[in-house]
Amino acid sequence: MMLNFYLPRNPPHNDGVHVANSFFGANVVRYDAPLATNNMHYGILHGGVDVRRRCKAEKKTWIHVDHGHIGGAHGAGDLRGYYRFSRGNRGNIYRDPTPKDFDRLKRLDGVIRQLPWRPLNKARFIAYQPPSSFLFNYCRLPADFDVKWVKIAQSFWPEHEVKVIGKGPKDDAFYDSIDGFVSFDSAVAVECLQRGIQILTTCDRSWWPNFKFTDENRQKVFAYLAGRNFTIAEMESGEAFFHLLDNGEIVSERGTA
Repeated sequence: MMLNFYLPRNPPHNDGVHVANSFFGANVVRYDAPLATNNMHYGILHGGVDVRRRCKAEKKTWIHVDHGHIGGAHGAGDLRGYYRFSRGNRGNIYRDPTPKDFDRLKRLDGVIRQLPWRPLNKARFIAYQPPSSFLFNYCRLPADFDVKWVKIAQSFWPEHEVKVIGKGPKDDAFYDSIDGFVSFDSAVAVECLQRGIQILTTCDRSWWPNFKFTDENRQKVFAYLAGRNFTIAEMESGEAFFHLLDNGEIVSERGTA
């Protein structure tokens, strides 16, 4: 079997069930079913960690599925917008985009914006968003992780105040008040890039860690994201399956596509 999509175990909502049943090309299975060549699971919790560990032990491909990094936030039960698909990671490891990824980026013009870079203004501040407690434990981060990264952020923007902020949706007033955003990996960081606000990603395997973005590498990151974020309709039509097979997020039976 080429692709299994595992149903979550005792989930608090049915989003993962709906996404699994919508994905053309997948064999929808219980969380304890034998592994296939490729194995998708919606989220890390409710069986996701177990599927990932089994894939690692049996040298199979694990594909993480979750809310998308583009297209706006949506909560439980709201199936509009985009979902991300990421081979062997939670969606934060950069891989060079394919020609089809760049083509898809052009088609998503308006969904993914690339506004001019914002000039710095010392009246604004740098926002640091700590990883969640789950990520601290899951990634085994050191106790001084936040202290270290606040100092690094200060070194990147020495004339700005660095403020620690909480997770959650951000409004226009927030984006207007910052000159930089620092986080482990988040949709807010992608939104900042779209608005021309520089970011730092504190995950050690990230889109572009500790790197000042330019027009060129920002476009590469957006092409990468465009090729890994899809709507329910695109899953149902098979577009998501064939695109992910082309760019290698889904591994073919004969090896990486």
